[in-house]
Amino acid sequence: PYHKCINEIATAFDKAQYRGWEFTVPAVCWMQGESDIVEYPDYDYKEYFHQMYNNLNTDIKNVTHQKDDIRIICYQTSTITKGLRYKPNHYDGIEAKAPTAQMELIRDDSLIWVSGPTYPCDFVNESLHIDAIGQQTIGKLAARAALGILRNQERNIGLLPMAYHIEGNDIRIDFNVPCPPLCFDTIQVKKIANYGFNVIRRDGKDIISDVEIDYNSIVIHCAESPRNCKLRYGINGEFLKGGRKHGSRGNLRDSEKYISNWCLLFEYQLSNFSGNSSI
Repeated sequence: PYHKCINEIATAFDKAQYRGWEFTVPAVCWMQGESDIVEYPDYDYKEYFHQMYNNLNTDIKNVTHQKDDIRIICYQTSTITKGLRYKPNHYDGIEAKAPTAQMELIRDDSLIWVSGPTYPCDFVNESLHIDAIGQQTIGKLAARAALGILRNQERNIGLLPMAYHIEGNDIRIDFNVPCPPLCFDTIQVKKIANYGFNVIRRDGKDIISDVEIDYNSIVIHCAESPRNCKLRYGINGEFLKGGRKHGSRGNLRDSEKYISNWCLLFEYQLSNFSGNSSI
């Protein structure tokens, strides 16, 4: 598939040259990651992603002779419950590694723009892949990012966590919110316990007692100190299910009216220290 992609770009470039047109590739849409959950590969997702990007950027620029780097418009996979080892509230579960890596790439890499997560969509047979309407939704999000790139707008990273603060038994998570304020939507995505948030002890117990919104932040109240626990969003759902009704999901989005930004899935090990911590 990689060589087919480069060959098709070369063919398009040659045809453009024949017609006297300028031809560049401003961005490539990236939709991949399911196999990195369900097959449990033993490698670092971000390392392989950067290797792929460097190859893609070099090879495309060798074809088009453009100076600008290629942007990646990245979605987020959410097929947590398709992993055959998946267990709810499993402290040592690794199904969240690929989605969390995608979230971090979107947040931290200046050449990556977000489209969106898949969990607000219906999945075909509630299994592995989003349906046609879901594909259209992700397509609209990708188009929004593509237009932003073409218009030299500020990079869009979507709705994702930036930092957290532990005080007593409470966790405050600060978010990047494209269109404030935050809200919980239990219509588009079927309501799940604590709106998709979990704070998991090593013995597998979820210690959350309540979750509330404070404008651009989420405040999680716990029954005991959350230090050294796993903080998760959207790492849940019914075994082998996918989609907005029974799969891994959460109810947090922003207030964009046309097409909402839904919070990206994530998992983090909470520090044993108080004070502000970057996610």
